[in-house]
Amino acid sequence: VTIEAVCAQQLADHGFDQRWVQTLVGMTQQVLQTPLSATSSLSLAGVDGFVPELEFVLPLGELQADGLEQVVTLLNPDMRKPGLTFAQVEGMLRGFIDLVVVYQGRYWIVDYKSNWLGQKPGDYHQSALDQAVADHRYDVQAALYAVALHRYLQHSLHDYDPARAFGGIAYLFLRGMDGNSAGQGVWLRQPDAATVRQWDALLGGQP
Repeated sequence: VTIEAVCAQQLADHGFDQRWVQTLVGMTQQVLQTPLSATSSLSLAGVDGFVPELEFVLPLGELQADGLEQVVTLLNPDMRKPGLTFAQVEGMLRGFIDLVVVYQGRYWIVDYKSNWLGQKPGDYHQSALDQAVADHRYDVQAALYAVALHRYLQHSLHDYDPARAFGGIAYLFLRGMDGNSAGQGVWLRQPDAATVRQWDALLGGQP
């Protein structure tokens, strides 16, 4: 199946004119080819495997806003952000991770963002992405996704060690990715194993 065929089908399924096929193909190729980091050759076009729409259910045991705020701060420090308003939450949280990819033995969370930050790729520089993440509290979402993947890998991989197998979290601001510039339009974080375990413990996992 070609990219052109997939794009044409998606346009048809969502009621858009087929004259947009080549535009959509170009945008898709840019997203696939953009290196996600200046320090790695990782791109979506070169992954070793992937799982789309990974569903998860997280049990939340007496989760409090101030505790959650403290542990996610390192993802996006020094940025102004709306405060978390809940006092305490207990129950089950269900969600879906857009994409989990495998690259060189490490598993990465990928989430697509269509936020409009400007017309030019330069409008999607790192400080602008940091602020968008802060404004929408995507940092909290990223920590929850990290715990979900961590627990999934604990149950799925023999001798799982997050220091070896947990790659990181990449939020792709699609409008800013140009297909060439490493990290362009990409908000990427790589929490260490101790941090991932701290998030897990906060959400009711083993300390």
